Amino acid sequence: MLTPYGGVLVGVGALALTGVLGEPADPTALRWHVLPWDPWFLLWGLLLVVAALSRRRLSRGSPSG
Repeated sequence: MLTPYGGVLVGVGALALTGVLGEPADPTALRWHVLPWDPWFLLWGLLLVVAALSRRRLSRGSPSG
């Protein structure tokens, strides 16, 4: 859930910053969300997916699993 959440927030925020969705009420706050803050949700979700897939692959390969 973190990966799509972060992706949507970054994508919609970037659209709002370009003015496609109208003039943002607080462009400074939106910039902080789009650039340093929301990408962390995207990265966190991607890292969790990678960890889960690695764990799954390791457990399938083990003789006791």
